[in-house]
Amino acid sequence: MNAYATVTLDSIRRATARPPRGLPGQLHMTPPYRDRITPPQISNPNYGAVLILLYPEHGELHFVLMRRTEHHLDRHRGQISLPGGRREPTDADDIATALREAREELGAPLDGVQVLCALSELYIPPSNFYIAPVVACVPERPVFDPDAGEVAELIEVPLSLLMDPHTRVVEEWLMPGAEGARNSVMMPFYDVRGHKVWGATAMVLAEFAAMVMDELHVAPGIDVEPLGAADLPAHMHEVHMAYRAAFAAPPYGEGAAELTRFAQTLPRHVDRDGFRLVVAREATTRQIVGFAYGYTGRPGQWWYDTVAAALGDARAREWMSDCFEFVEMALLPVMQGYGIGGRLHDALLDGQRQRTAILSTYRADTNAMMLYRKRGWEPLLEDFVYPSDSPTEDKPFVIMGKRLARL
Repeated sequence: MNAYATVTLDSIRRATARPPRGLPGQLHMTPPYRDRITPPQISNPNYGAVLILLYPEHGELHFVLMRRTEHHLDRHRGQISLPGGRREPTDADDIATALREAREELGAPLDGVQVLCALSELYIPPSNFYIAPVVACVPERPVFDPDAGEVAELIEVPLSLLMDPHTRVVEEWLMPGAEGARNSVMMPFYDVRGHKVWGATAMVLAEFAAMVMDELHVAPGIDVEPLGAADLPAHMHEVHMAYRAAFAAPPYGEGAAELTRFAQTLPRHVDRDGFRLVVAREATTRQIVGFAYGYTGRPGQWWYDTVAAALGDARAREWMSDCFEFVEMALLPVMQGYGIGGRLHDALLDGQRQRTAILSTYRADTNAMMLYRKRGWEPLLEDFVYPSDSPTEDKPFVIMGKRLARL
């Protein structure tokens, strides 16, 4: 029995008492093209709600999904979804919508239902819908009598299956593009007993799973290993998604411009002397959930020259004449708190022959800052602001250094 099979309703209550994880929790299952098809301004959206309904069965908590009929009226016919639907004028709120739609579609009265929380509202571009996910529980398994006009099949899912790393799969899909073209994308989905659960439904479930995993203080088995520069292009999307998920969360709040900057600079950094990249992978799925990379600092590089000038000649010679630049470290928020960041840090610096290492990090009490302090990094410059023509790019950083043990 895996660790998740023992999750109790009490632990679910504690998990759902915290604020929802929002976009960082959803990104683990976000389609890679989502940003491109989301309009910059959303006009006249529809509103609805969906329900994650928990109930006991065979000594374990379950929830129910449904496969929509092929003649369903909306654009999601035939897909796997949570019970739910459009908000009606008579619905008092999102909870009322979710419960009413679930009762109608599942054909169950949901006696004794208790609402545990609402998750983050999610926009669905193809149908121009905002959905509000609701989590609720009932004391025993409902007797289902699904609406044959809307539900082709009910799929009862053990909660442990949702969080089992074997369940998450990424494979190449051909998706419709402009003018009849078909674009190749690497699509994440949950493989639930042969059913592919993807898109908005997977994102809602990912946020819920992230909250439960936080409460359990467990994570899937993780391997930390080097990834060669020649192998990086095949895994660039996973690396980008880990970066985006990590830095979309507070206190960073980075947007599309920062993701674009990272996507442009990483391929250039690969060719620099001493480039090293280490990744954290789920041991079973081999999915990259975090990474760290750096290279040998050299005069003539923008970051090196900018920081050296700020340090002054004497301190620049002391700290940067023979240094390894610890450039980036990112970890999916759902994987934080289990020591994985420390393992990435140590693996990146292990065996480095430079005299020092140097980095910059946000001036805030972030998980990264706490890790660097524990690992012996010391502040060299505080309240450092990178030169920029943009008045919005004025976040203060701390430049930190670490003396390395030469071999």
